[in-house]
Amino acid sequence: MWLIFQQVQTPYRSLLASGAEFYFALEGKGFRFELSGPDILFRSHVAPRFEATIEPSGVDANMVLLLALLLATPGMRWKSRGLFLGGGVALLYLSHIAFIISKVEITLIEAKHPLAGHEAFWRFSDDFFEIMGKEFFPILIWLLLGIRYMLGARDETLAHSRTRAVGRNAPCPCGSGKKYKVCCGRDY
Repeated sequence: MWLIFQQVQTPYRSLLASGAEFYFALEGKGFRFELSGPDILFRSHVAPRFEATIEPSGVDANMVLLLALLLATPGMRWKSRGLFLGGGVALLYLSHIAFIISKVEITLIEAKHPLAGHEAFWRFSDDFFEIMGKEFFPILIWLLLGIRYMLGARDETLAHSRTRAVGRNAPCPCGSGKKYKVCCGRDY
């Protein structure tokens, strides 16, 4: 399983770099992002020129954690697991972009770059990621997507496939001793 995630590590980090570059383009800051080995390199094209790297550590483990949590959730059909995994990966991607953006802003603040954002906000954001850890987001996403299954809900087709149909002349499953058609199966 880990080998699969190692194969998608570089394309995923390229997507992270593209997402961060898109965010800063929306803000009007001239940054270029590219991969430099396992790190993400960003460069400022606005004077004063600036270059630094960010290590997106832990983002690969988050995918594995989210996948393991969704696979271990009882009562969920495989189709639901696939849909929830797709939505969960998209939400996880957004949290990773937020992590990269906060690291870039903290790097700019520490370098006293004129493009640095509001220091108090970005310090809070960076502290949030450092204290809570990036592992907080896969668990939060799993809770949002799978809490109803953890509370006992089951997908409809799964619940009906395990229940036995009761015939009209069979004893009633409520335990009354009467036939089902006379007890709980009566049409009023």
